[in-house]
Amino acid sequence: MNIQERSYIESKVASEKKSGPVAYLLWFFLGSLGVHRFYLGKPATAIVMIVVTLLINWWMFFIPMAIWLIVDAFLIPGWLKKHEAEVRNRAQNELLFYQQTNTNPQSAVSVNISHNGERSSEGSAQRVIEKSNSDEATEKQIFTVPPVKDSIVDSLITPVNENVISADTSTLKSVEK
Repeated sequence: MNIQERSYIESKVASEKKSGPVAYLLWFFLGSLGVHRFYLGKPATAIVMIVVTLLINWWMFFIPMAIWLIVDAFLIPGWLKKHEAEVRNRAQNELLFYQQTNTNPQSAVSVNISHNGERSSEGSAQRVIEKSNSDEATEKQIFTVPPVKDSIVDSLITPVNENVISADTSTLKSVEK
């Protein structure tokens, strides 16, 4: 795994990582309603917490919820690490997929850009010839997929000036339509 691949994985982890302080603030202020569990991706047990809070705790002086919240305080770091590992694993699998299909992950960012910078209405293919360290030329074909238009969103939002982002491995640049 080279440096670009590692930086791609770590940037995915950094952008999708859940915040520990946010989780603890939600736990402290809204813990009895299970909001911290919703934030950490555990909606089923969050709903159970709401039901327990509303139906049982009022006549048991909130003792079951207090015990549950104390246990959750110790479980939150493990959930954060598990989520980070899942994001890292998903990014590695995504990278392996792109390597197996002979494309790079950055080409997914510029899916709807054709070769001359204009927006493409249909899919296109590009042939790329790369030279390796041993002076062997390898030819790759990169396919781009046409953009999917959401008619509801398109009808509600009509941008005045639409920017299209084009990405390569070194810089991001904005291309005016």
